[in-house]
Amino acid sequence: MVNEPRSSVPPRITDSRSSIRASVRDTVELPCAAQGYPIPQYKWHRLSQKEEVPVVQDGRIKQVGGSLLIRQVTAGDAGKYVCVVSSSVGSERTHTTLEVWAPLTAHITPQVQTVDVGSIATFNCSPEGFPQESISWFKDGERLEVTGRVRVEGQRTVVVEDVRREDRGMYQCLVKNFEDTAQGSAQLKLGDASPQWRTTSGPKVVSPGATVMLMCAVQGSPPPAITWTLQGQPIPHNDPRITYSQKVEGDHVEGQLNMTSIRVEDGGDWTCEARNRAGRVEHTGRLDVRGPPTIRPMRPMRVVAGRTAMFNCIVAGYPIESIYWEKNGVVLPVSERQEVHSNGTLEIRQVSREADSGQYICVATSGENTARANLQVNVMVPPHIDERMFSLGSGFPAKSRARIMCVVERGDLPLSFSWTHDGRPLAPGPATSVRSLDEVTSVLLFTSLREEDGGKYTCTATNAVASDSRTVELVVKVIASVIVIIVLSPSFHSSLPTSSY
Repeated sequence: MVNEPRSSVPPRITDSRSSIRASVRDTVELPCAAQGYPIPQYKWHRLSQKEEVPVVQDGRIKQVGGSLLIRQVTAGDAGKYVCVVSSSVGSERTHTTLEVWAPLTAHITPQVQTVDVGSIATFNCSPEGFPQESISWFKDGERLEVTGRVRVEGQRTVVVEDVRREDRGMYQCLVKNFEDTAQGSAQLKLGDASPQWRTTSGPKVVSPGATVMLMCAVQGSPPPAITWTLQGQPIPHNDPRITYSQKVEGDHVEGQLNMTSIRVEDGGDWTCEARNRAGRVEHTGRLDVRGPPTIRPMRPMRVVAGRTAMFNCIVAGYPIESIYWEKNGVVLPVSERQEVHSNGTLEIRQVSREADSGQYICVATSGENTARANLQVNVMVPPHIDERMFSLGSGFPAKSRARIMCVVERGDLPLSFSWTHDGRPLAPGPATSVRSLDEVTSVLLFTSLREEDGGKYTCTATNAVASDSRTVELVVKVIASVIVIIVLSPSFHSSLPTSSY
């Protein structure tokens, strides 16, 4: 038997929770129970921008007794709820915070990014799940160092400007709350990067018979290939005293050149060249071998009149006191056009056939020892096509004859000629031929012009030292054909005489 109160009792909440945690798609109950007389009524509100808004009840959200039941919880259900208990003699309220959880995930786009050195790389982190308390970035397992080139925008984006080799690697985006952690990762690869030196060998002075190792280390993308030369000449492959190797680790390449039983003539400028499709670099180191001076033989040289010529005197031996040049028994330079550089190179500007052709002698001295080597220099005049002869009128009618003359007005013989039509090698045909009138003239003949013969024709004249080209346009005029069509009317047909058989 229940005894009703004899007097009114204000509502008092006896069961509630300050906070409740639920996962997405769960069913959750926000409890609210009270005592009082008369029996209190329950209403639920939700705080929205500091205002209490009545909870809209539907099939998913429903009030059962005093409690609020939420089925298939979503992230949007998270927030602060207010249970208001009231009767005619008073009211009371309680707040319940609903925390909605979803498993954390993180994904970075693009997952693999290939960027050339000096360009910009951008990574975007797309975290999912909640709550998300913090987002942080790492590179190769270490916290990402923010610099003037590397910055984090709005926690979710990393921008790397002026990409360098040290920027390549794995980038991680770490999303955390106090119970869960998720990580996304992406890789930054280097695209084409021109070679750059890491270490190179310096100058060396050794004695005959010694063993020498030359080394150069470079990095680039793709890994550069290394080649060695001595004074610009390839290393002989049949010399058993000289071996070289190349070690590749990622984009780092190390090349070594080993020489045994060193000779005086092995001295000189050794060059290590590193090359990939992005570019090339070279480093030249001097190797001196103690001994009397020697000079490598020099082949005869052809140079172009009017240009600058450089003649290298390749001297070995150590120490070398002086290197100088002679011509006709006179030590150079003898004019402002000539200059002998400290390494023994002779430079002649504005080369003249009359003044500069002939035999030169390079002389290297060391104490009482002297070495000499001869160089024959032939100055040649480059070809020059006569523009006055290489011209056409305003146009030629189809099926007519035409010729284009290519005359070299100056330049040393022998000459060779080549022709192109609109940039492609000319293919002679039944109505097209190329003839040589003499050593300096080439003629392109057309015996019956066609429309397709029109276009730009280029003649190139070449001798032993240079080439010259001229281009002219051939216009073929095609006369339009007129076709007359006669249409017979019915009345015309009826007027024709008829025959019967």
